[in-house]
This record gives sequence, C-alpha cells and structure tokens, in this order.
Amino acid sequence: MTDLKFIIWNFKNGGMKDKLLITLGCSYTEGHGCYDFSIFPIDKNIYDGGIDVNILNYQKNKFHELGWPNKLGKKLGYNKVLNLGFGGSSTSGNLKWFIQKYNDFDFSKYDVLLIWWLPITYRFSFYNRDLIYNIQTPIKNSDPADYLNELSKSYFKFIGDIDGDTIREQIFYLKLMINFCELKNINFLWYNHDSYTKKYFKNYPMKYWIGVGDELNNELYQVNPNYYINKSCGHPNENGYEIISNYFYNSIKLNNKHLINDSNLNYFEWEWDGEPQDYNLEL
Repeated sequence: MTDLKFIIWNFKNGGMKDKLLITLGCSYTEGHGCYDFSIFPIDKNIYDGGIDVNILNYQKNKFHELGWPNKLGKKLGYNKVLNLGFGGSSTSGNLKWFIQKYNDFDFSKYDVLLIWWLPITYRFSFYNRDLIYNIQTPIKNSDPADYLNELSKSYFKFIGDIDGDTIREQIFYLKLMINFCELKNINFLWYNHDSYTKKYFKNYPMKYWIGVGDELNNELYQVNPNYYINKSCGHPNENGYEIISNYFYNSIKLNNKHLINDSNLNYFEWEWDGEPQDYNLEL
C-alpha cells in the first residue's frame, strides 16, 4: 500500500493499523499444486524438463495466488498477505531468508501475524557467497542412491539421530524466531505437518503452536484425495488449500480469536517474496 493510501485508510478506520499476514514455509506454503491444467499437461510435474519457461512462470504465479496464505488472509480479515514460502526450503533457510530481507523492516504501522509452517526437518541450508542454498536430504530408510549430492550424503551419514538431531535443530531456529517476534511485537504461530515429530516437541513450550498434521493429513489424503490432491505432484490443489486455510482459521478462532479482524475492509492485496534460488546444488 502506498503511504497516501495507508493514511486515508488509517483515517477512515479510526487509527486502526493495517493487518498484515506473513507466511513462511516450503512448497505447501508457496502453493505448489495449483496448476492451471488448461495450459499444462495433467500428467506432468512442474519440475519435469521440456516445459516452456513462460508456462512454468505462469504456473508458479497461480501457486502464489491460490495457496492457503491468501485464502487464510481473507478469512482473517487482513489487508495484506506477504508470502515467503519457497518450495524445497529448509527451516534454517526460511529463517535466514526472513532475517536477511526483513530484519530492519518497519513493522510498526502494521498489526502483524506471522505463521510458520515448518519444513521437513531433514533439510539444511548454508550461504554460498550471498545466496542461500537449501539442501535436500533423503528421509530415513531411503535408498542411498536417492541422495542429491555428496554434501547431503555426508550429512546423513554423520548425523547421530536423524530424527532427534534434526528436530533439535528445528527447535533451535524456532526459538530464534519466537525471540524475534516477541522483540518486534509480532504475533506468531507455527504449524508442524509431520506427526513423527510430536514426541520431540512434547516437552517444548507450545504457546504459539497451531497444530500438527494428523487430522489435516487424514482429511486431505484419506477422505477425498481425488478432490483435494494434485496427482501430478502430490501437493494439495486449490481445493486442498481451502481445507488447509479452514483448518488454520478454525484453530485461530478457537485459541487466538483476538487475531481475527471483524472490521469491514476496503481492500486486499498480496505479495510473494520467496527465495528464487534452486536448492538442488551440484557438488
């Protein structure tokens, strides 16, 4: 919103601050799966080779437009959604990107809610010059041939407890984000999609926890996957992201009702600012 638009809106709404929803996460937060099949082969994945780059860019724009962040932002009555989701990203990569871009951002004119859908724990990240690289590692018990590169292979071999140690890393970054949000007076909620992590989080303060994925996974993948899931990539489609946005909204309504804005809004806008960097680094 321009400064003039903000001043006019602020005056009309009795000095109320703009409502800003920031979302952070990996492919589910970026909105992967919202393909427009009128111009995209239904049996193709967006990562398949031989697809025109203009079609790929158009599809990714549909991801960002139709994913759960925008749907949830509208349900909450927020004026703007800033989506930082990026497919294939890691927990540490998410935090690095957020701090790199928004550490010095002036949030004071907004009422801010940040929701972090934590990525899978096995991924990690590092800086290469000024770029953030997110590295994929295979899940436990997978074929060693599935390793993407020697770095991820060495990491997987070195780590003592692939579940516990990577979740401890995730908790460390989660604590840093909580400290940042409390310092900046940002409302914060986090969600974890992977039920295997619950036993590690059980002794962790759950003040900002929005839920774990058992119930949501069951509805998406068991109740009616043909309607909610995109078969070409296994991600939710637009219908599935509607279910996800409803799940988050209902959780917020039950446990954090003060974060819902009941005022009539004159506008809604959104922006995607995920990291445009390929995670599959050849080493």
